[in-house]
Amino acid sequence: MVNLFRRKYTTDAGGSPLGTSASGANFSVTPVITTLYYAESLYVAGCSSPARTTVTVTVNPIPTITSTSPGSVCTKHYAFIPDSHIFPLLALV
Repeated sequence: MVNLFRRKYTTDAGGSPLGTSASGANFSVTPVITTLYYAESLYVAGCSSPARTTVTVTVNPIPTITSTSPGSVCTKHYAFIPDSHIFPLLALV
């Protein structure tokens, strides 16, 4: 069978889908705490996968950064951190 779409849920069985996306496409969620989501495949014949796959979205707190030297702080500069998170970069003047 060809997998055409994926449905996302907040429960491992039953419930209403949060949404549907094409197979392989990203599905955006914006949790404020670490959250479990469940995905199932929807096939051409209209049937879905027998079990849902668990996906954990981990939300890490934004770190608190303090300066030990005097000066002003500019928070409009950003740095790319290798694990794909973007945090303000402190620029002391």
